[in-house]
Amino acid sequence: MPSCKTLVTLADFFRCSTDYLLGLSDVLDERPYRQRPPFGEQLNFLLGHYRITKYRLEKDTKLTEETVNRWQKGTYEPTVESLVRLSSYFHCSVDFILGREN
Repeated sequence: MPSCKTLVTLADFFRCSTDYLLGLSDVLDERPYRQRPPFGEQLNFLLGHYRITKYRLEKDTKLTEETVNRWQKGTYEPTVESLVRLSSYFHCSVDFILGREN
């Protein structure tokens, strides 16, 4: 699997969604996507948007507290597998998880 940064770079190059590249969508939606914010900011947005605590996220997704803390601090980017897990948990696209779409 590519890194998070490489996934976004490929999606930008091919002008498609990350979900399309990952085989999570059959729709090739060629449109511009927003430049993604730092993942720590986006994670805080997601927690607020879905009204979920960090503790609930960790328990429901079986992510470690250390992993989520590293994401929040910006010292660690999620793996593609973690992005897919988060998109499944929040019932949204990987691009929404990354902050590339509204």
